[in-house]
Amino acid sequence: MCHVCRSIYAFVLTVLLLLASTGPAAANSQQNDGMLRGDTFGGGWTADSLSNVEIGRFAGRVVSYRFRASHTGTFRAVELYLIFRTICDGCYADGDGGVIQVQIQSDDGTSYHLPSGVSLGSTIITNPMQKWNRVVQFSNTVSIQADTLYHIILTNLDSDPIHNYISIDSLYNTAGGTDSQPAANTTDLAVLVQLDSKHAMQVNTHLVPIFSIYYDDGYRQGQTYIDVLQNALLVTAGMQVSEAIVVNDNDHTFDRVSVRFNPAAACGDIRVTITDSTNRVLANGSIDLTKIVGGGYAWYTVSFGSILFSKGAGYSVALAPENGAQFYISPIQQGTQYGFQWENRYLGHCQVFSQSQWTGCLSRTDTDIPFYFR
Repeated sequence: MCHVCRSIYAFVLTVLLLLASTGPAAANSQQNDGMLRGDTFGGGWTADSLSNVEIGRFAGRVVSYRFRASHTGTFRAVELYLIFRTICDGCYADGDGGVIQVQIQSDDGTSYHLPSGVSLGSTIITNPMQKWNRVVQFSNTVSIQADTLYHIILTNLDSDPIHNYISIDSLYNTAGGTDSQPAANTTDLAVLVQLDSKHAMQVNTHLVPIFSIYYDDGYRQGQTYIDVLQNALLVTAGMQVSEAIVVNDNDHTFDRVSVRFNPAAACGDIRVTITDSTNRVLANGSIDLTKIVGGGYAWYTVSFGSILFSKGAGYSVALAPENGAQFYISPIQQGTQYGFQWENRYLGHCQVFSQSQWTGCLSRTDTDIPFYFR
């Protein structure tokens, strides 16, 4: 890396370190997050788009965001991503949006882990068409225990929910399947839907909840990636894409990294390099595109000897095409500009090297490349 590029990279990491040390307490929430896999570090979410589920439109429709509490405490507020787009007739919302009840319920304790029907807190949204993403205030304080399953339940109490309804948005992955998300197990984080009064509630394995819980003591918990920029970045010869990282929570030891991309050519290699803030190479390896069958978006893994990430230190994982390789990457978008409190084990963002300089991917600083260490 040239001196100018190295200086820019060092500057980026210095800024991230400063933000990590001076940012709000909420930024360090997920130090021991029971909702996420303990052996996984990074933005390990499989997402191809957003997908809405109507709260209403069908009689008996119920939506649940199941989550495992990471913290023992109380809260009175949850932020959700409601949506009422009008680009298609009736596919997101209709009428006046209805009357949306939001409840916190305990889990039933069965192997299906359905809502118990026991409400721990409740509120009513009478103006659901007023704002998309919104902080919902409960009428009473909700008390929950760490390492325990709960449900955020959304129902429509309108007298005509078939014609007055709104939707809630979730991340969508095409493949689906139990535990298809590297960052979290389905038991600990899932979207459950009762399609109508004729069907039982069940997990939709294609969806990932978008929410943020605002504990009274300042702790934050949630999944706050709010979109994916599909096929937004084509990386070709002479380019690199990387994630500049500052570790927020604890020391971590890894022996492999996975990155999610879509090969755009059936030749060449993708060089994956892990460096620290001094540009010292900690590990590297390559992904041979000629050995990939079928192509398409998938997680591709590079294994290496054990490396240590220290709390508060800066690192980078970079992908560079070699020998004619090209690939698409779909950065995942943080929800910070929409008011979601940022909860993550690391502070960082996607950046691209092109024309002798590093810049934010797509000229933004609110995206991450899909990656995770284990």
